[in-house]
Amino acid sequence: MSKYPNWTPEDITLLKEIYPIYGKNKILQDKFPGRPLQAICLKANRLGLKVINSVTKARTNIEYVEFLEENTDFVPLESYKGSTISILHMCGVCDHEWKTRPQALMKPGAKCPICSVHSRMNSLDKVLEVLKTSDMELLSEYKGSLSSITLKHKSCGYTWDTKYSYIQQGSGCPICNKGFGYYNKENYPEKATLYVLDIIIDGYRYIKIGVTSRAIGKRISELSSHIGENLLLIKPIILAVGKGKDILALEQEILSNKNIKSVLPIKQFNGSTELRSENSLDLVVNLIKKNNNVTIIQTSYS
Repeated sequence: MSKYPNWTPEDITLLKEIYPIYGKNKILQDKFPGRPLQAICLKANRLGLKVINSVTKARTNIEYVEFLEENTDFVPLESYKGSTISILHMCGVCDHEWKTRPQALMKPGAKCPICSVHSRMNSLDKVLEVLKTSDMELLSEYKGSLSSITLKHKSCGYTWDTKYSYIQQGSGCPICNKGFGYYNKENYPEKATLYVLDIIIDGYRYIKIGVTSRAIGKRISELSSHIGENLLLIKPIILAVGKGKDILALEQEILSNKNIKSVLPIKQFNGSTELRSENSLDLVVNLIKKNNNVTIIQTSYS
């Protein structure tokens, strides 16, 4: 019996309408809750669906200009030379001019650098209100939700660098919240997820062990954003759910196991101390499977 919902005729019709527009994109997954993105794309491939905006599709300069006119606010100021060759563009909203690859502007929701910053800016009053709710103090200048800021947790006095976007998503004090966000009134939420991720950074493969009380997709997006261009791959190997206290205890059991080889800390992101050698994967998975307090909900391990 399939572990995902059956495809109804209405689902198929919707998939045929939106897959050619969005392709493999979170927007696509939001339209089909309960199904992983990979499964949705596999169904689209079996139906022979193609992505209109596919960067592998050859275009003429006229076709590229027409595409931007019909779907975006961008205007090319140089001739189209291919989807991966940067050319000068102008934003029709703010008149900003900059060079970028056409493939970046053909993605749904694309914005110019200036409009993108403006869309991410929150009023300082709103930022301070949220920080006050989470008992945090802003110690540096706020320049936008994706810019680094320095915070102080008033309860314990701990100071650390983070991004406001992480606070919006529920991240809290690394010391007091024990890996769970400030949205939780207690240190231990009722339900949490332990994740083991397959990560490739600068050509080196690691496994990352962590916990979250939020949707795993948000945590992966957060990590991807934090690691940046050095990230080549990030995907779940195994996910397990349980009570917050049990999940945290299992994480500590795994991370403190001397037979699970750690790696030299890397500077790409907070949480790199939770990276372990890929050679330790078998032991990590066995510890999770032997724990009677958690339930495995997803695994690609065999």
